[in-house]
Amino acid sequence: MHILGLMDVTLMIPSVPDENEDRRVRTSMSEINDMGYGIADTLGSRVDTLSLVDIVIPRFRSKDDEAIFGLFDAVNKGQGTGAKLVKYLQDSFSAVFTLELSRLKSGEVTSDALRRAFLNINRDYGNLLVPALDSRRKNSDISLTDRAVSSVRTGAAGVIVYIHRKHLYVANAGNALAVIAGRGGTARLIARRHEPFDAGEIARIRTAEGWISHRGYVNDEVDIARSFGFYNVFPAVNAAPDVDEIELTEADEFVIIANRGLWEHMSYQAAVDVARTERSDPMSAAAKLRDLAISYGSTSNIMVMVIAVGDLFKAKKGGFYARSRVPLAVDDGFYGAHKAGVVAGRRGKGDESAGERYLNLLDREVAPPVGMVALVFTDIRNSTALWESNPGMQTAIRMHNQLLRRQLRAIGGYEVKTEGDAFMVSFPTVTSALLWCLTVQLELLREDWPQEILDSEEGKEILDSRGEVIYRGLSVRMGIHWGEPVCEADPITRRMDYFGPIVNRAARIAAVAEGGQISASQDVIDIIQDVVMQQKPATNELEDLDASEDTEAAEEYLDPRDRQDIAALRRLGFGITELGERKLKGMSTPDRDHLLSAPL
Repeated sequence: MHILGLMDVTLMIPSVPDENEDRRVRTSMSEINDMGYGIADTLGSRVDTLSLVDIVIPRFRSKDDEAIFGLFDAVNKGQGTGAKLVKYLQDSFSAVFTLELSRLKSGEVTSDALRRAFLNINRDYGNLLVPALDSRRKNSDISLTDRAVSSVRTGAAGVIVYIHRKHLYVANAGNALAVIAGRGGTARLIARRHEPFDAGEIARIRTAEGWISHRGYVNDEVDIARSFGFYNVFPAVNAAPDVDEIELTEADEFVIIANRGLWEHMSYQAAVDVARTERSDPMSAAAKLRDLAISYGSTSNIMVMVIAVGDLFKAKKGGFYARSRVPLAVDDGFYGAHKAGVVAGRRGKGDESAGERYLNLLDREVAPPVGMVALVFTDIRNSTALWESNPGMQTAIRMHNQLLRRQLRAIGGYEVKTEGDAFMVSFPTVTSALLWCLTVQLELLREDWPQEILDSEEGKEILDSRGEVIYRGLSVRMGIHWGEPVCEADPITRRMDYFGPIVNRAARIAAVAEGGQISASQDVIDIIQDVVMQQKPATNELEDLDASEDTEAAEEYLDPRDRQDIAALRRLGFGITELGERKLKGMSTPDRDHLLSAPL
């Protein structure tokens, strides 16, 4: 019988049963080095040995600011040899990595120690196997099915995340991967998937006198390009890892580590979206990811680890999930928004197309704001020409819509309506509207657009004088206005809609911007300068404060969600350029408009 489980318990016995290659006894904590931590796994329906192990080392080298997380996943599990290999890797890695760190020479960095640790531990295990194999071959007739020979044909993927202060180092070999959730819940792969058909791996394998079969196997035996073990196809397949160093920031939320059982059934962004919905603790997030992978058809073993690296940047008041944004129904805020008796209905399940089902993985949509509202209009530059001439436009529009809606759920905005490729959205505060606009503009530059879009005149990459990307892919213009529109729920769709001069002005302000720009009314700029830049107090409550009181005391009057947005905007940074007074189309009075720019 195999039983896998994880819970917070207090041990009432003097010792813990020993682990071996057939039995796992996990005693991990739910918080490691002040970071929330969770793990979930399953053997799967086709596995009968513990060929997948985790490694978690709090206070690595007895230091409070160092920790190691990772996993090793056997690829060939025949005759229990995979379990033996991963157990050796688990038991040996800490000592080998510690030794390599101590051997660093002048000019060398931590990444060098990680790389050598992977290579040396793979060499050491091979040295253990080869003498035993040679000895048995001398003393008896050994067939290729022998356990000793099978060990040589066994491999294991591995990924290690080493956290030292605010620096994160990740090393991996194979298809065990790590993903970090950054600004706005955007997923970023921080490891490399070593597939035999990768162009770089093909060249390396051929240099090592290996070959790749038509089914994508190295020497027609191994389906990954890098791995521990597999000494029968060495050096075509080896344990040389890809190593990356990341300086963590307050925008980084958590890291997901998982084996192929998850990543073969779920995209990196979907995994981050799911994890962000479980804001109480990372353990629930890990369990939900595991269960979803099973529901999507995974039958192999699965291990998922979630590490709340965002906890490193805050006072200890619970974990990352307690800190991160939870979209709430709109209440009275410091801008004077008030409750109304009408609440728009939510989209029913039947209202979403197959391409929009990803929304079910995200946070619930916020209630529509009423009273004083920040309205944002968006539009894609030259979209008509792209639709008429570019075959990649259909895919690009889907990516554009998903990006905007994902950030709406993450930041807490309400999608009022779409007309073609244009969005009308609303926010309870100016700060949340501005944060959404800036985040979307930055992510649009990083999106993996179809090549047809990038090759077009409208979507080609354009750099500024410093070599920074300022245009790439679909270019979206945005406009923000703050005011009190007429708020009425549509009797058919049961969704909130907005009417009146405030809406008209917001649409005209958006038309002032060019692609990639954010235009804003003077009303919006006044609030930004008051609240974010703190050039003067923003409300009567703040005006009553003594001028000598510091910023922290003043911000205590703000809603917690507003403080989060303000802190995010200050970290992100932005510029304001005044355009002067101009007559807007259809408006009787001129408006003093401004352009807001995000850092590149």
